[in-house]
Amino acid sequence: MKKNLLTIITFALVLVNIVLTSILTITIMPEVKKVNELVTRICDAIDLDLQAATGAESTENVSLENVESYNLPDSLTINLKPGADGATHYGVVSITLSINKKSESYETYGANITGGMYDGIISDTVNSTIAKYTYEEITADQSAVQREIKNELNAKFGSNLIVNVGFSKVTFS
Repeated sequence: MKKNLLTIITFALVLVNIVLTSILTITIMPEVKKVNELVTRICDAIDLDLQAATGAESTENVSLENVESYNLPDSLTINLKPGADGATHYGVVSITLSINKKSESYETYGANITGGMYDGIISDTVNSTIAKYTYEEITADQSAVQREIKNELNAKFGSNLIVNVGFSKVTFS
């Protein structure tokens, strides 16, 4: 008799559990769908922004055999923007450009860049970009400065001609 009573109680608890789980699922599912739609819209918006920022062809996926490296012959000495301490800071950088040989702009500008004809324009762009930063900002995030220089140069020479801008030698003081 005890076994039958325990079986009936267990069966009743299983039924109550199923009913409560069903109610919980029915009440939560619409909210989960709304959150899922919101996350999907946010992801779509971010994806659109990323596609707009990178242009038609992503420059990050250029294979190494399609990249030509060019070192600016002279180091650049640049006055940095005054920081919170009010002191004058300088930067000495040597620039290395990675050029996409498969870019549409390569035929127009590639040989002239590597031949040194655009060294003045490149130096001016690097100088004006780095001069916008304080010592604290540039030492905290050099990669952001390099990305900005790359974007500025690509605006001048072509959407995906410059794949990367590197500081081969860099000193900030």
